[in-house]
Formats: sequence, C-alpha cells, structure tokens
Amino acid sequence: MRLKKTQERIDGLTADLKVAQSNPVGEDSFSMTIKGNVFTDKKIAGEAIIEVCKTFEKAEDKMDFGEYRGFPMKLFFKSGKFKIDIKQNITHTTELEDSITGNITRINNVIEAIPNKINNLKERVDTLCNEMESAKVEANTPFKKESEFIEKCKRLKDLNAELDNENEDKIDEHDQEHTESTPTEKPSILQALKGAKSNQIPVDKQPIDKSLEKDNII
Repeated sequence: MRLKKTQERIDGLTADLKVAQSNPVGEDSFSMTIKGNVFTDKKIAGEAIIEVCKTFEKAEDKMDFGEYRGFPMKLFFKSGKFKIDIKQNITHTTELEDSITGNITRINNVIEAIPNKINNLKERVDTLCNEMESAKVEANTPFKKESEFIEKCKRLKDLNAELDNENEDKIDEHDQEHTESTPTEKPSILQALKGAKSNQIPVDKQPIDKSLEKDNII
C-alpha cells in the first residue's frame, strides 16, 4: 500500500515538473494572475498579494487566488499564517510573509523544489522494495531451531498433562481418606437393647387384671 501511494505521488510530481518546465521563470517573462488581474512586474504583483491578504475575510475558507507558471493558486489562513496552495496534480504549499518580493520568491522555491521531491520519493521506493525483498527471503528461510522449538513445545505439553494427572490423583486420595475416616453410622447394639429394655413395663408396675382381683377378695 505504501509503495503504491509513493509511486502515485511520484507520477503526480513528474507531471507537475513538466508543467513547471513548460513555464520557466525569467526576468523578462514574468507573469502572475491575481484575482483575475495579470501582473508582469514582480514588485507590483508582490504588492497585490499583500493587498489581497488584507481583505481576506473567511479564514476557514480557501479562496481562488490566481495562477502562476501554469499552477492554480488558492489562498488560506491557518495557524496564524497566510498560506498558498499551488496545485496541478500534487498540492504544494508555502507560507507568505510581509514582503513585497519575498512572496514571489517563496512561490518559485516551492515549484523549483519538485525535482528534489521526486528524487527523495524514488529513494524511498528503492528502500521499500529492498525491505520487501528481504522480507520474502526471510519468509522462505527455514527457522534454524524450528525442530528444537517443536520438541520443547511437545515436552511442555507433556509436563502440563502430567501435572494435571498428579493433581487429579491428589484430589482422589483426599476424597478416599475423608471417606475412610468417616465410618458409616450404624445403631449401637447396646443402645438398641437399652431402648428395648426401657420400653418394657416393670412387673410391679403392670396393671392388675380386675377379674382376678375380684375373685381373690375374701
């Protein structure tokens, strides 16, 4: 993705360079259009730039400013500075200053810097291509310690399994000990006998048969 975008920018800058080369700067061929007015004198053009900045009202907007060396220009205000975008295919931006001739120089410098931008991006493309090739080589190179890594992973898996089994055995032993130490509750024979004896009515306390008692009356 980065490679594609970088190449697209190179293509745009290359097209812009052709426009600049078709409209070279020269003392005798200077021409700049500002707000529909054509200026062939640098000093007067510089004064016109400053006057437009003074009348600029909507700071958040980009205003169609004019044209220079085949590049449309837009004026805007950002971060406390007046700036100009110069664009055909790629946007080139420069800050303006309170200088009659200095602003013309700044605009020219941005246009003249296009070849350097192209060279820098080409170097960037070469770097990206080299990085891609290196990545491909590394991806196809076998991992030197791959077999050792696999063996250690297997050993770790076995150890985890053994640890899990050991924990389960300990839990089973604990449950078994708990079961053996808690005998099943059975009724005591002695208690049962005592209970049975306590349920019997003593002989001297048993009720007397009334009929017998009556027959023995003297």
